[in-house]
Amino acid sequence: MNYLIRQSSILARQTFRLISKRNFADASSTGMPLTFSSPYEVFYGGVDVRQVDVPSFSGSIGILPKHVPLLAVLKPGVVTVFENDGTAKRFFVSSGTVTINEDSSVQVLAEEAVPVENLDMQAARETLNKAQQQLSSASDEVARVEAQIAVEVSEAIMEFFDLIKTPKLDGVIMCDTLQNKIEGTLCITSHHLIISSRKTMEFNELVLLHSMIDVVERRPNSIQTGGILVLKCKNFRILTIEINGWIEFLNIATSIELLSNLNEPRLFYPYFYNPEFQFVENGWEQFKIENEFANLTHHSDEWRLSTVNKNFEICRTYPETVIVPKTISDDCLRSIAQFRCLGRFPVLSYYHRPTKKVLLRSGQPMVGTSSKRCKDDEKLINTVLGVGKRGFIIETRTKNLSQLARNKGGGFELEMHYPLWTRVNRNIDRHSTLLDSLGKLIESCMDQTLSMDKWLSRLETSGWLSHIKDVLSSACLVAQCLDQDNVSVLVHGSEGMDSTLQVCSLTQIILNPDCRNIYGFEALIEREWLQAGHPFATRCKHSAYTIPSARTREQSPIFLAFLDCVYQIYQQFPCSFEFNEKFLILLFENSYSSQFGTFLGDCQRERMEMNFAKKTCSLWSYINRPEILKDYLNPLYEPNSSILWPSVAPQSLELWKGMYLRWIMEPTKLEEYQDRIAMLIEEESTLKHRAIKLRRLLQNLQQQQQQPPN
Repeated sequence: MNYLIRQSSILARQTFRLISKRNFADASSTGMPLTFSSPYEVFYGGVDVRQVDVPSFSGSIGILPKHVPLLAVLKPGVVTVFENDGTAKRFFVSSGTVTINEDSSVQVLAEEAVPVENLDMQAARETLNKAQQQLSSASDEVARVEAQIAVEVSEAIMEFFDLIKTPKLDGVIMCDTLQNKIEGTLCITSHHLIISSRKTMEFNELVLLHSMIDVVERRPNSIQTGGILVLKCKNFRILTIEINGWIEFLNIATSIELLSNLNEPRLFYPYFYNPEFQFVENGWEQFKIENEFANLTHHSDEWRLSTVNKNFEICRTYPETVIVPKTISDDCLRSIAQFRCLGRFPVLSYYHRPTKKVLLRSGQPMVGTSSKRCKDDEKLINTVLGVGKRGFIIETRTKNLSQLARNKGGGFELEMHYPLWTRVNRNIDRHSTLLDSLGKLIESCMDQTLSMDKWLSRLETSGWLSHIKDVLSSACLVAQCLDQDNVSVLVHGSEGMDSTLQVCSLTQIILNPDCRNIYGFEALIEREWLQAGHPFATRCKHSAYTIPSARTREQSPIFLAFLDCVYQIYQQFPCSFEFNEKFLILLFENSYSSQFGTFLGDCQRERMEMNFAKKTCSLWSYINRPEILKDYLNPLYEPNSSILWPSVAPQSLELWKGMYLRWIMEPTKLEEYQDRIAMLIEEESTLKHRAIKLRRLLQNLQQQQQQPPN
């Protein structure tokens, strides 16, 4: 018998939580009694289950044993119950409540609930049309609210049918590039692909965010009885899923393709993720420029915080508050914004305290072929020089590209208007070519049939390490100008949102030891990437596996290239960084797919418009918890206040195996060695403290012996 969810009579709904004691979910615990019923049917009556996923107005909630006590209101959607034998059952609910008690028991009381396999799609479509007509013709508030609720329920059913036509399938086989297999059940939820098996004594499960999937390749069987889906992920992992059944094969492939390419941020998982941990710090508030101002300027009175960009009026990609020279008025900044690309006027990136020289960044000047000028712009950058001093403008483009940009209305600072500045062009690849380079690199890394000579040739042909060398050498040049040549520097390319940020960030890592600890590096990412307007959502839409014809010029692994440069410095100075390689990989993966809202959007304006700070959890809130942070600490770290001058010779740069080869190489003993090193360092510290105590005790005894007897 088929069912259709009846219209809910609830006219007002409120979401709330009652928490009396803070506990944490525990996947290893047993015994979570579930009571799940509607007024018409009882589905579970105190039955022990492994996990329950419910849709609520505070987000999607995954409930495990020892979950924090909670009371929440259900919204229209699918409740998934994972039973102890590994099977998953799904029910569509119209509304209701979920209660999690201190004894881990769970009650789901639904006003309407139907097993998803019994839903009637045609009836849902008819009800949706009827409800939409009632909504448009509603004569009073009660009728309008009732019709709106009916529309929400019907739309949720239709969305479920449209995107997830086969929510669960038994008998699938998943395999990775190391031939690790899981044979069991596949479940598709709105945000996750789950493959689990209980065929062995040990429970195996793969949980993958749809947003991590870059490409879905279909390899149907010749007789159309099913096929193999190849999932190529944005973190370079490749998974194959063997599916029996032609309709199931097509349905699952279509669902994954659709769910991995959602474009509406409000449908992304961070909006539904419900963190079950207590915040040590609120990452959204942690790195505000107002709090960082004193550290950035070293209490110099030559700089000020300007709110000229309040409400993002003059530059849509800058934050609302920026650091500028104290003598430059907001009216001058408005004038300069009209002269610089996208309104990105010169702002302070870094103040080098030993020489009191500064690093500025901006967009290109829009001089064009008519040689336009802006006296306020000239005044601003000359202000930072000091009397009788000169400066360097480091362009991340070649001279030819700069001239081409000028022909299109952009350009560079003309010597006749900027006589105190020496312009230097660098040859950093444009962001539009970088994804092709990464694609070639990953293609060669994943091809295990190549000989060593052929592989090395393919690696060189990709041009990836050459790009890393160019970015690093440019950062070293800027650092040399600030520290050794005693001159200030302005860095820009075209828009100032890609290679400019790479060079400015790496310069600070070279010169500033604070940027090499966890907090300082997070602050650097926040200030020089997120707040500075690097378009993460656009650049990280796709990764290396996207076919060239499907790529756009705006998609580019700029942030990954920066992290690779940091890794190159890290491997040359392994004791000078508080964080380890795993921390860099974590940032890379979260920039492409995450349960956190930190890397959503292209700029601060978009993040504020979407209210990410209120509706999502920050990655920094998660990382900075002591129990999490310990996994990302470098056991060899010793604070080093010296400047790090990395070698950029080709023989000094190495392929980042932990990033690009981790899915095809067997796990090494590196982590085991690092754990052992950490234990030895801790033992050494304990022995040192004990030796100091014994030395003091010995001194006291010697002093007592030297005292004359009474």
